[in-house]
Amino acid sequence: DRSATFQNYKEILDIVKPYLEKKQIAYKFIENEEDIYKVFSVHEIAAECGKFITIYPSQTIILIVLEDLYQLLRYKDGIYILSDRPYKDSNLVFYRFGLLHDSTNVYKDGIPTLVNLNGEEWQDYPKPYFDLPSWIEDIQPPQEENNESYLGSHYEVAEVLHQSGGGNVYHGDDKKFNTSVIL
Repeated sequence: DRSATFQNYKEILDIVKPYLEKKQIAYKFIENEEDIYKVFSVHEIAAECGKFITIYPSQTIILIVLEDLYQLLRYKDGIYILSDRPYKDSNLVFYRFGLLHDSTNVYKDGIPTLVNLNGEEWQDYPKPYFDLPSWIEDIQPPQEENNESYLGSHYEVAEVLHQSGGGNVYHGDDKKFNTSVIL
């Protein structure tokens, strides 16, 4: 996936589209300005916010395409895509694993589902975080996780009340004062 901002999306498209067409790589993008505004806004669901251009490179060239686009867009701004992983330190080039073929035989309980030879399942639905099936190796080294945060050390989240591209609202407990809070 490729991100952008409302200020630079035309410039990003002018860079990415000729590259993809020259390489004959399938892609789609949001063309209507009203739809672009929505996908870049706080009103979009968190798992879809910022997704402007989606490309479908083959597995054999994905690393080449990611690197090329990384170099072409290196100093451009974009919206962070929660469901995807940034390529290197990019603000614009993200990737994710997902099912490409919409076929009735891949659905379980109405959700596209991949099953490996051992019977393990992975479901491909909009998630506000990067997710790979356990049996798929990421194309980049694992990210170092920083599990320490002010919110995590001071509050215990009980439930998500609202999700959006602008942030989430949670109900939880203040650990220090043992009181119910809205975050």
